[in-house]
Amino acid sequence: MKLKILTLLLGVSLLFISCDPTGIKDESDVVNKTETTYTVKYNIDMSDIWAQLPGATHEESLAIFEYNDLGECVNTQNFKDVHYGSTKTFTASKLAKKLAVYHEVEAEYNGKEADTAYWIQQVFYLEEGGNITINITGELRVGAANPIN
Repeated sequence: MKLKILTLLLGVSLLFISCDPTGIKDESDVVNKTETTYTVKYNIDMSDIWAQLPGATHEESLAIFEYNDLGECVNTQNFKDVHYGSTKTFTASKLAKKLAVYHEVEAEYNGKEADTAYWIQQVFYLEEGGNITINITGELRVGAANPIN
């Protein structure tokens, strides 16, 4: 009888010893390590142009469209009220593989509205589980067509 109890205790002890508690992951740890992110930096300085138009108001925003491998839009992120030096990091959809950026400017001067919008003519590819930086500068080409379609 004592031999059976000793054998049972030894077996249970070996079972607990063989379990590696560091191998047990919290679900949030797994999600955080595999998230794909991108950081948008807005580096277009228009302050000297707006300074020439006293009383003019404007608001700029970016819409970032996330696409899968098939070119289907799977998510959209909005970066509102951007200005020179604005930076924001987004978590991409798990399905997203590439991005396209749409820039909108709403302006008013002397009671007249002048809104414009255009696509940045570059496709940005995500790095799965990593972060990429999208640097919006005045040197990027722009146009009316979405660069992914």
